[in-house]
Amino acid sequence: MMRFAPVATFLLILTSCGGASGESTNANAPAPAVGTPTSALPVELAASIAALRARPEHTANDVEVQHILIAFAGATRSTATRSRDEAEQLTGEIYAKVRNGEDFTKLMKQYTGDPGPGTYPMSKATRAGMVAGFGNVGWRLQVGEIGVAPYDTKDSPFGWHVIKRLK
Repeated sequence: MMRFAPVATFLLILTSCGGASGESTNANAPAPAVGTPTSALPVELAASIAALRARPEHTANDVEVQHILIAFAGATRSTATRSRDEAEQLTGEIYAKVRNGEDFTKLMKQYTGDPGPGTYPMSKATRAGMVAGFGNVGWRLQVGEIGVAPYDTKDSPFGWHVIKRLK
């Protein structure tokens, strides 16, 4: 079982990467380490991701989630042309919209890079076959709650996922 850093440690990493200061990212700089947010990630979203990661998973055997995939050029199987930083920024904007009450399904239809239905039932029995980051968020959300699985080359290689738990 993977253990996640406490919120304070995550925010310290965010600050040391320039994420909290608003510094721009140098396009020629090496890519940040896996799981390290870049400057486009809003501090509120970074804190929300860290808080969700710190929660224990709930015991439900089955959940149903809906998601918006924000892919970018270079992500696994992506045909998107936006940069990784643009994907992070767009994820923050979409997250803010859904937190402010905008219709999740409408935003999903407008923004998702997922060629599938966008709504998925998941069970603990079949969890091994899904993207780890997606499941890690799905089993920490309460019904109706929104969370984000950040891009990670291992756990979420397709891009950023804005996820809403339906059941």
